[in-house]
Amino acid sequence: MAKRKVVGPLETEFYKSILSIMPIICVDLVIQKEGQVLLIKRNNSPAKDHWWFPGGRIMKGEKIKETAERKALEEVGLLCSYNKILKTLILLVRMRWNLIFTL
Repeated sequence: MAKRKVVGPLETEFYKSILSIMPIICVDLVIQKEGQVLLIKRNNSPAKDHWWFPGGRIMKGEKIKETAERKALEEVGLLCSYNKILKTLILLVRMRWNLIFTL
């Protein structure tokens, strides 16, 4: 029996079909200490192997503050205090991972 490809609880192809029609709401974290900002080298698309702010998807029912604190712990192993939202923007990512920025 072939092993199913899954993303979380969803089969990969079904998940890709959702991504093609639904917006995914994410947070990027600005983690500062002593005047420096933390960047990470991404392991996943989009922007794989590029320097980026830590962050990720907001889960259903999760508050922005909760997402920020969860992603700081998951991605960089830091317990961070949430301060404020610095900016909101729309970042459209096409499925072939051509990045289009819109402010």
